Amino acid sequence: MKPVNNKSLFFAESHKLLFSSLQRYFNFILNEKLNPFSAAESDASHNVIFVYKEEKENPELLKILVNNSNIEVVVIGYDSNSTINIVDLANLKNNFESELSNADFKPHQLFPEEELKAKLKNFFHSHGEDSLLEKLNWVKYYLSNGPRLLLQNEINTSEYETKFYKLGKQYWTSFIRQVNQYKIYFQLLGLKDEIDEVISLKNQFDQFVITLDNLSQHPEVQINEPFIQKNIDLLKIIDQILIKIKKDLDIDVSDVQNPGSRR
Repeated sequence: MKPVNNKSLFFAESHKLLFSSLQRYFNFILNEKLNPFSAAESDASHNVIFVYKEEKENPELLKILVNNSNIEVVVIGYDSNSTINIVDLANLKNNFESELSNADFKPHQLFPEEELKAKLKNFFHSHGEDSLLEKLNWVKYYLSNGPRLLLQNEINTSEYETKFYKLGKQYWTSFIRQVNQYKIYFQLLGLKDEIDEVISLKNQFDQFVITLDNLSQHPEVQINEPFIQKNIDLLKIIDQILIKIKKDLDIDVSDVQNPGSRR
């Protein structure tokens, strides 16, 4: 028997012809209504949302799903790797009806756990010559040593800006871009608290970066060793969180430089 307030929805951004075909199929074959999905629909007690496999990476869809546990996702596609293979015409009606009448609300995973782990492995290891933790180490190196050497009058403002600040800022920007790109997959894997803490620490360190930028443009800006160390410690905490995630997920760390190498 169907759950109360069950609604059949379909998420479509670039495959609306497929949605139109499914809408007619639901109407004439299943005697059901299939409506386009919107964020407003997520308030219902139980929604079944059909997602075409090639659209499951859509950022809008991912944001909606990660914030709503009441949505049952059914992935449809043209092969057996989908929850429903729409080429399997002999069983198509029964397969749809089985999903629609599922009384035990056990949401399908949009991404299998192993696929999410593979994405996070890319998060840690891809994106250029340096791994994610290596980028963080470079940030620590440039944005701690540069201000300290400037305070000790061992370099001038121009050297500080070109040889330290700009390079550290580039690595920091690259690190942030990577975190923002992948944070949704951490959330889908149940690591929302961990990635939220990383982002909170990132926001705090951003203020330090702004101060360092002002330091190069306005020599009257005052900083000291405790202030530098306090902010560099934020990066060390980020480092520790990410290393723990890697270990917990059993993601190989052998090709990553020793995280303490530039502390």
